[in-house]
Amino acid sequence: MSTDKGYKKTVHNFYERQSRVKSWPYFLSLLFIGTTTVWFAFKITEHRPFIPSTFGYWPHMAAVFLFSCYLFYRFHLSRVVTAINEQGVFVKRTPFQKNFTMMLWEDIREIRLVEFKGFTSAKKYSQVFDLGTPNGIELLSRSGRKKYISTRKTDTLPRILARMAPGRFKSTGIGEQMDLKEE
Repeated sequence: MSTDKGYKKTVHNFYERQSRVKSWPYFLSLLFIGTTTVWFAFKITEHRPFIPSTFGYWPHMAAVFLFSCYLFYRFHLSRVVTAINEQGVFVKRTPFQKNFTMMLWEDIREIRLVEFKGFTSAKKYSQVFDLGTPNGIELLSRSGRKKYISTRKTDTLPRILARMAPGRFKSTGIGEQMDLKEE
C-alpha cells in the first residue's frame, strides 16, 4: 500500500485525508508578515537611488522570507493521510513521505481515542502525526512505544475501531456519544 490508489475505500474501512486548520496563529503570522513587508517597502523607497550594498535590512528580510516558507509548508503543504482496514493502521505525512507507515493489528497492543494537549503531551509519544486537532488515535505497540495520529472524524471512528480491533480498542468516551445517538 504505497500510494493512495492502492487503498480501496469502502464503508467498512476508515480513510481520512486532513490538512491543518487555519486558526488565529496563522492569521496573526500573516498580519506580521504583511506589516513587515510594508515596512521593508517603505525602507527600500526611502533611499533614493536604491543601492543594495547600503541597505542594512537584508538579514531581517531573509528571516521574514524563511518564516514565510515555514508558514507555507506548515499550513498549506503538510497533510496527514490515515487509513484503517482489516490489516492494520496506515498513516503517512505528505508531501515528503511517499509510503505509508504500516502498523499491523498483531503489532498493536492497545488503541484508543485521546485528547491532545499540544507540546506538553507530545513528549510521551515516540511518533506524532499531528495537524492541530484536539482529538486523535493513540496506539500502544507491543514494544511499549506510543504513537499519536490526529483525526477529525471522531464520530465514526469508535465504531470502526471496535469492529476492526475488538480486543485492542479501549473506549474512552470520545466520539461515542455522537455515534450511538438515535436520529
